[in-house]
Amino acid sequence: MKKWQVIGLIGLNAACLLAAYEVMVLGKANAQILGEIQAQRNAVHRVSAMQQFRQSLLQDIARAAVTDTAMQALLDRHAQDFPSITNPGIVPKLKTIPNSK
Repeated sequence: MKKWQVIGLIGLNAACLLAAYEVMVLGKANAQILGEIQAQRNAVHRVSAMQQFRQSLLQDIARAAVTDTAMQALLDRHAQDFPSITNPGIVPKLKTIPNSK
């Protein structure tokens, strides 16, 4: 083997080692980014689940308030805390909600 071939093979070997190292570094960075994205997705999922629970709870309270005066008083006392109760586009007026029996 000639000297220039040995030097070429050593250079090619060094380039391959450098590329392998770069792949490892980029893979580690990619895994970290994917972990952060998954954490954000989990947070969004938790918030979405809480919003769905809140909406269901408010609808159940509104249905109960049709016949329960104590529940109606509770809604009257705290209506400003729940804009979806006072917004007729989101939750129908209490007298129009059918009784869920």
